[in-house]
Amino acid sequence: MMKMISGALILLAFAAVAPGCTVATGDGTSGESTGTATQDLSLGSPAFDPFTCAQSATQCNGMHCCAFGEAMSGAHFGTNTFQCRAMPGADESTCYVDSTTFRRFEGISVKACPPGYYMKGHHEGHNTSTCCAYPSGNASTVVVLDGNGEAPAQATDPFLRSPFPFAGSCQSGTMHVCPGSAVMEGVNSGLNYFACGS
Repeated sequence: MMKMISGALILLAFAAVAPGCTVATGDGTSGESTGTATQDLSLGSPAFDPFTCAQSATQCNGMHCCAFGEAMSGAHFGTNTFQCRAMPGADESTCYVDSTTFRRFEGISVKACPPGYYMKGHHEGHNTSTCCAYPSGNASTVVVLDGNGEAPAQATDPFLRSPFPFAGSCQSGTMHVCPGSAVMEGVNSGLNYFACGS
């Protein structure tokens, strides 16, 4: 009996370090895995919504959303501008409005979509999100909390609406985005932290 248990433990140890296998790491308090992605999501090029400050934002479910088949990859909530990326294989019939899911990453609570879902839209005032299921074969395997303990990843939007007193004028500006090929799974807008799945 003891030899069988020892053999099983050795096999598990080899499986954990074998090529292609990963071991999830977390902060011990969150139950969420964080770490370095083993492969990137397949995503389209980043685009901004609205495209310029003179245009209206895409709407769904009573909130600002990325366009059909797209996921949020960044946001500037002060100007209601999102960075969006096409999600190949997206199934819009899986999308729904979530107001109750919160997840913890690195000890920080964020309004989030449940595991296996990405953010398509968010209403900061109501703290609700439009969440969609990742397509089969194109789902995140790792979630990182961007902005916690490091400067957040940034992108430049050449047509970002400037805040008062220049409201309505299109000027270049930066916004917080998920790094690399990652999309948003959650947000704590008060702390400017994004839960980014890749």
